[in-house]
Amino acid sequence: HQRTMVVATTTGVSGVISPSGNISHRVTDSGASVFVAEAKLSNSVAVIDRYPMCRYLFVSVLFMFVLTRRVRARFKKLNADRLAV
Repeated sequence: HQRTMVVATTTGVSGVISPSGNISHRVTDSGASVFVAEAKLSNSVAVIDRYPMCRYLFVSVLFMFVLTRRVRARFKKLNADRLAV
């Protein structure tokens, strides 16, 4: 979603992850720590959030494409077997 993520945990790894995926601050669970980081706010909306049904449309089209290719390959093989006999 291209947002800055701040992860604060009591057990595990705390830190700040930038929109590009880089970890700018990282604190392991070795002891108590304090850090200050800037997390920029964003008003933009990601395409997948604006049109949530797009993912289902994409998966449906991909499924139909794979299914069509498999059916065509099967018919091609059946026809080749018939011609060989």
